[in-house]
Amino acid sequence: MGKIPNLWKWFTTSRNLKALSAVGTILVIVIVGLWVDYNYAQSQSDAAALQRSLKIREKALGPEHHDVAASLNNLAALYREQGHYAEAKPLWQRALQIFEKALGPYHPYVATCLENYATLLRKMGGEGEAGPLESRAKAIRAKHAQENL
Repeated sequence: MGKIPNLWKWFTTSRNLKALSAVGTILVIVIVGLWVDYNYAQSQSDAAALQRSLKIREKALGPEHHDVAASLNNLAALYREQGHYAEAKPLWQRALQIFEKALGPYHPYVATCLENYATLLRKMGGEGEAGPLESRAKAIRAKHAQENL
């Protein structure tokens, strides 16, 4: 695990940065972003690591990429578990918009995001808002289950 931070240090020095091709640069940025997300999965307690991962993915892939939405979803889930509902809500709203735009409104990732966002809304007392989101997620899951028979 210690090799990735060393790679990041090497990568961020200006002379090494100039030596990498555009594809190599993106690859390194994405790998580091994934490493940060992996560490989140291990600890599930470090918002700073998830924020770094989000910034890396936004820079490497653009703000509308579905991997950016995955990082937003992970950060929002952490905030929800920590009871920081106000911070989680706009992250899930943005993640949902990105997933729908990038993958289409019936993708399983959209369903997952809808379910997560609905859980947050219920914790915030928004049962009226959560119900339609859960229904939509259920319909997406049913559609995919039917297609996979």
